[in-house]
Amino acid sequence: VNFCPSSVLDRLNPLMEFGGELVLTECGIADDNDGGKPRIIKPHPNFRLFLSMNPNSHGEVSRAMRNRCIEVCLLPFAVGSLQRDSTQLDKGCGV
Repeated sequence: VNFCPSSVLDRLNPLMEFGGELVLTECGIADDNDGGKPRIIKPHPNFRLFLSMNPNSHGEVSRAMRNRCIEVCLLPFAVGSLQRDSTQLDKGCGV
């Protein structure tokens, strides 16, 4: 996510709001059958957005985006603890 241009992330923000939708003004106006309205994308009820980032490189993510996310910090681990840690993460996230 920290490699993504901030303008793209700003466009995704409305999808993360309750009842949010994305208005695609870049596509121009939809055909005449829609009354000349812009295209509107409404997320599926099960829509989820997963983002990953490296906080040690390429800057920060905006506060607006971070406020709409749940942050999970994964600390470095030993090779033998991989299975145990991933199982605990799965249970903690309800997976």
